[in-house]
Amino acid sequence: MEANLDKKKINKEIADIVNGIDFELRNAKKYSVRKKIKSNAHKRFDIIYEKYGRKIYCKYVPKKYIKQNIKYLLKEQRFITILDKHGERVFRRYYTNIKSDDIAYETGSKFKKFNFITKRLIKSGAISSVAATSVAIPMIFIPVIDMGIEDEKKEYNLEINEYVESLAEFGESTKSYNLSDLQNIMFITDDMWKNTKGYNKPELDLSSYPGLDLATKSGYGVCRNMADHAARALNAIDENYNARTVFVYADGDGYELADIDRFIYDDGTDDKSDEVIGTEGGITNIFGNHAVVICNSLEDKDVQIVFCPTNPSVGVFINGKIHMFNSIGDNPYTYEYKPLGAIILNGSEGIKEIPTNFISSMGIYTGSKMKYYESKYGVEAQNRALQEVEAINPKSFYDISSQKVIIRDHKDSEEKMVDATQFFQRIKVDKDDLEQVYYANCARNDGSELER
Repeated sequence: MEANLDKKKINKEIADIVNGIDFELRNAKKYSVRKKIKSNAHKRFDIIYEKYGRKIYCKYVPKKYIKQNIKYLLKEQRFITILDKHGERVFRRYYTNIKSDDIAYETGSKFKKFNFITKRLIKSGAISSVAATSVAIPMIFIPVIDMGIEDEKKEYNLEINEYVESLAEFGESTKSYNLSDLQNIMFITDDMWKNTKGYNKPELDLSSYPGLDLATKSGYGVCRNMADHAARALNAIDENYNARTVFVYADGDGYELADIDRFIYDDGTDDKSDEVIGTEGGITNIFGNHAVVICNSLEDKDVQIVFCPTNPSVGVFINGKIHMFNSIGDNPYTYEYKPLGAIILNGSEGIKEIPTNFISSMGIYTGSKMKYYESKYGVEAQNRALQEVEAINPKSFYDISSQKVIIRDHKDSEEKMVDATQFFQRIKVDKDDLEQVYYANCARNDGSELER
C-alpha cells in the first residue's frame, strides 16, 4: 500500500507542520508561550497518523516528535494508545519499565551539577573520560558538596530545627508502643504515604535535609526525599538503628509491593522527563538511580535491613549485596549497592559510611538463615506488620508536625550552575592536582603504580 502513496506529498505535509511550529516559536515573545508550543508540538502530527496510519506516521514523522509523543502517552498512562500508534516493539520496550518509572531516581541538583562539570572537564581536556568514571572526580567534588550543605543549614536553620524537634517528639511517642523492627519500618512508610501529597518533584530538595520536603501534609518528594525522611524517623525512635540513606542501581520490573496505597502526584505541570537520568548506562551505573534505607536490626544483631519507603519493600544487606524479598518473576527487581553515591549525597560524611556499610554486611549466611529472614521480613510479614500497626494505631508524625513545621518561601536562594573555571577556582584544584588524585586512586585500586 505504501508504494501507492505519494511520498513527496507526505513529506511536504510533515514539513509544513514543522515549519509552522518553528514559525510560532520564532514569533512567540513570552517564554511561557514558547514552552507551551514545544510541549504540545507532537500533537500536531496526529493528523498524519489519522490520515495515513501507524507505519507512515512512525516512518516519516521526525524522531524527536515521536519520542515526545511516547513520553506524553506514558505520562497519561495511555498504554493501549502506545501499542496502536507506535507498535508492539515500542510498547514492549516501555511496558517493562512502566511499573518502575515512578521510582526512577530524578536527578537532584548535585547530580546535575556533577554531570555538567564532568562533561566540561572532559571537553576542556583537563581529565580523561576514564578518570571521570573513577573516584577522582567525586573526591575533588567533596568541598563543593560540603560548602553547599553548610550554606543550606544556615539558610533553612529555622525549618530544619522545627523538623528535627517534630522527629524527636515522634520518636518518643512511637517508642512507647514497643513496636518490632518491621512494624516501625512499615508504620513510618505507611504514615508518610497517607499524610503527604505523594510522589512528585520536590520543591526544596536540600542536600542537607532532603526529607524536609515531606515534613508537612502538603509536602511531596521523590525517592531521595522519602528515604531521608524515613531514615531520620527510624533513628528518632531508636538511634541504635543507625538508619542511613544509600544509593542503589535499581533494575528489573518484577516485584510485589507491600499493601500501602501510593499516590503519584500530578500537578498539571509539564513533563518532568528532562529531570531524569535514564536507568541504563551513564552516570547512574556509577552512582545509582534510586535511594533506599539501610539500618541495623535491633532484633537480629547479625543482619542489616534494607527498606524502600518509595516502593514499599524490605530486604537484607549481606556480604555487600542486597537481597529484596519483594522481587518476583523472570526479571526480578534488584538493587545493587553503589557506595560512590554516598559521596555525592553527603560529601565528606559519606566517605565514612562506605567501609562501615560493607564491614557490617559481612558474615556467613546459610540457606536456612536466609529462609528465616524471608519469613520474618518478606511480603506476608510486611503486610501482617501493617495490619498490626493499624490495630495499635500509634500517633502519626504528621499530627505532631502539623503545628510545628512551617516551610517559608526562600525565593532569593536561586541555585546557579557553576562552570568548569569557577569549579576549579572554588576548590583550588588544577589539572596537575587532579591527575595526581586520579593516578593515586588508580594505584590504590589495582595495587600498582601507573606510568604518567
